[in-house]
Amino acid sequence: MAIPLLSSMAEVSVEGYEILEQVGEGAYGEVYKAARKVSGERVAIKKIRARGDDGGKVPASVTREIALLRRLSHANVIRLRDVVTDSGGDLCMVFEYLDHDLAELIEVAPTTAAGYFSQAHVKCYMKQLLEGLAYLHRSGVIHRDLKSSNLLIGSDGVLKIADLGAARECPESARAPMTNPVITLWYRPPELLLGAAMYGPEVDVWSFGCIMAETLARVALFPGTSEKRQLDLIFARCGTPDPMSWWGALPLWSKMVGRGRGPAAPRTLTRWLRDRMGVRLPAALDLLDRALRLDPADRISASAALRHEYFWSDPFPLEPSRLPEYPADASRWSARKRRRVARCEQQKR
Repeated sequence: MAIPLLSSMAEVSVEGYEILEQVGEGAYGEVYKAARKVSGERVAIKKIRARGDDGGKVPASVTREIALLRRLSHANVIRLRDVVTDSGGDLCMVFEYLDHDLAELIEVAPTTAAGYFSQAHVKCYMKQLLEGLAYLHRSGVIHRDLKSSNLLIGSDGVLKIADLGAARECPESARAPMTNPVITLWYRPPELLLGAAMYGPEVDVWSFGCIMAETLARVALFPGTSEKRQLDLIFARCGTPDPMSWWGALPLWSKMVGRGRGPAAPRTLTRWLRDRMGVRLPAALDLLDRALRLDPADRISASAALRHEYFWSDPFPLEPSRLPEYPADASRWSARKRRRVARCEQQKR
């Protein structure tokens, strides 16, 4: 699969690009800001480290990501420009370059001249996220790792869903047996925390709800330090499921919850969000309530969320071109690492 996958790409070597700086790091390699030497166009290059325990082969998740990205085309999904190799023969994926990610803007916006995100700003970002997500689901793709740092934002205000390394194909209206665990802990739905292996697009909708709440409240909704703590935080705010239903049959129910759990906890999510945000936003709270339902069958779909009153009431979503242009960080990767270290230290207190 890997050889035909590369056959129609424009470049053959990374030598056609000038590496400018490192801007990220993932499970399989580093991400660099670069420029195409011929045109000067800015791009992002994701260098893939071959796995030594697999004969130096490119990880299967990378070949799947390339295959998916080559058939996807949407304004709010990252575009794969090229697949090239470096001097050592390692695979490099070349993407369009975007200056920021949503996690970065959530952290730095209060210290910029633009100030806090207004409701019109948040609606613009969330609308774009849902448009990209609805497209993925219509295309039979589940992202399986939506989080604020995987949502890239360009200087034109356009948001793009990135990092499809964990994505899988699955019909929009169906569930299928798939890998567990997936999705970064803070954005992982309760059924996956309890070991469910049969799931569908609704897992992405839970992640969307966590991202929307984080953008509005300026803090992660469920910042668990372990899977058990994550589940406790979810149950404390979203209520406790009935162990006599299908929840009790999930593989990790006894281990993570236990049969001796006390009476069902009430759902306090809306109150917590209202108190945290400091303002009353009934439409926003209703959309979050529908996205963060414990039962995946009760969660709103991405396409239905786009029709929700939240996006069709004053203040209306801004057009991306009217969003504030945040300055590019000259040492983006170093600054991001400093912020994350500071955030981890704060969580330990």
